[in-house]
Amino acid sequence: MHIGAPTFNPRLNRVSLAIGLLFLLVQAERALWAQDAEWDKHMKAGSKASASFKYAMAEKEFQAALARTHAFPPTDLRTAETLSKLASLYTWRESKFPEAETLQKQAVAVFEASAAPDDPRLACAMIGLALIYEFEGKREEAAPIWDRYFPILQKLPRPLAPEVLSAMIDLRNALRDLARMYERQKQDSYAETADTRTLAIDERAFGSDSPETGSDAETLGRFYEHEGRYGAAFPLLLLKLQSSRRTYQKDRSVSGPHRDAATVWDAGVAMLEVPIFHENVPGPFLDAHWGRSYELLREYRELAEVGAKSGKYPEAEQLYKQIIPMDEKNATSNQWSKIRGLAEDLVDLSRVYRHEHRYDDAVETIKRAEAVDERAAKAKFADQKQVTLLHWYSQNELAEIYREKGDLAAARSLFERSMEMTEKIPLGERHPRIAELQSDYAAFLVDEGKFDEAESSYKLALDTWTNRYSWNPEQLEHAEALANYAALLRKLNRPTEAEPLEAQASAIRAKAGAASPVN
Repeated sequence: MHIGAPTFNPRLNRVSLAIGLLFLLVQAERALWAQDAEWDKHMKAGSKASASFKYAMAEKEFQAALARTHAFPPTDLRTAETLSKLASLYTWRESKFPEAETLQKQAVAVFEASAAPDDPRLACAMIGLALIYEFEGKREEAAPIWDRYFPILQKLPRPLAPEVLSAMIDLRNALRDLARMYERQKQDSYAETADTRTLAIDERAFGSDSPETGSDAETLGRFYEHEGRYGAAFPLLLLKLQSSRRTYQKDRSVSGPHRDAATVWDAGVAMLEVPIFHENVPGPFLDAHWGRSYELLREYRELAEVGAKSGKYPEAEQLYKQIIPMDEKNATSNQWSKIRGLAEDLVDLSRVYRHEHRYDDAVETIKRAEAVDERAAKAKFADQKQVTLLHWYSQNELAEIYREKGDLAAARSLFERSMEMTEKIPLGERHPRIAELQSDYAAFLVDEGKFDEAESSYKLALDTWTNRYSWNPEQLEHAEALANYAALLRKLNRPTEAEPLEAQASAIRAKAGAASPVN
């Protein structure tokens, strides 16, 4: 043995090799941790930028995150998540549909290789692809995807996993843009489907009582209202109202005189309201009546109008009973617009009473409206044409109440005066209220046995309904005019002419959600 030569020690070498391998593994793990941290940082930054409407920055961050995924295993679901995020941004904010389709297909491929067939993440990725197809006009390719995967999302239990929630929010955003695209293209049925699916995602992602769900329910409800589908609109607008009430209730976390004033007003309203409310209507109007209360009052009023237009008279009655005390409080300011609102709501409540055949209540409410009309004439900045219109509304309703009660003598002068005033009111000859008066007057002429004059008036009313303004959909009063004219034709032994009118009346009622005639 030479002095200084290394001594071979197999045991020591094995230990050294193990230490070396361990060191390499640690270094590799650290590199992976660094990649993971960088990927997570860019994904969070991209989501934050997107939520702040900084879409160019969001795209840059998601692309940086995608670059980090090259170090991940081929079937790592984070790669699919990143691809979907970037594809979603391209879809609903940048309209880069071919690029979005390529990325989304790559994401789907990763999910299909790594996830179960009913995995909600795969379902979100597939629905994302279906949305891109719809934006590209490939609805036939999108349809089977919706049929297969959307029911999976609708059945997901809440709360959702964070990555699923994030994906569903992206789907919601794309669906909302898709609905507006279809609206611009005048493809209303497709817009309705998109809005309906948006609402279904809201209920899974946020819950049925969330502001997001309320907002999208209002969008769909307004669509139905515009189409004259009032029965379908009512529960959606009710959902929005309930959401708004919860939001405003949370806003009551103020202190000092504002809170105290709200509390005093709430107590006053509570004393004025009926203690029992219809089961389908929100409870007493006890939210804070300061700040944004005007918007809440507007939602109550719209819901009451839609309820009446769909024949939901008990619900509309209770809503108006909650609205009118607030109107009366606002009208103490002696401002024309506030007094006008009270007068119009009183007339609308009297119409509801009339449809419920509660004529004494209807007459009493009209008398209250007429007293308000007199105040309106003396209010600041009162428009005398509009004052005349308020009086005309009250007079028309009172005339029809007396006619339905059988008091033709009382009704006659009111109807004749109203017909004379139609040239003076600022509505325009095609307004539905004009058609309604013409129809009510025709019914009055029938009651007097003046069938020829009645038929002429019915024809005039139906012509006005037919040529109504485009923003005024068909209403139950139109169905009433058709049905009453058909009844006159049958009385005159002209059933062949009556039948199409009856069918049209039934169609309007069905569309509005009213199962039975108005009267």
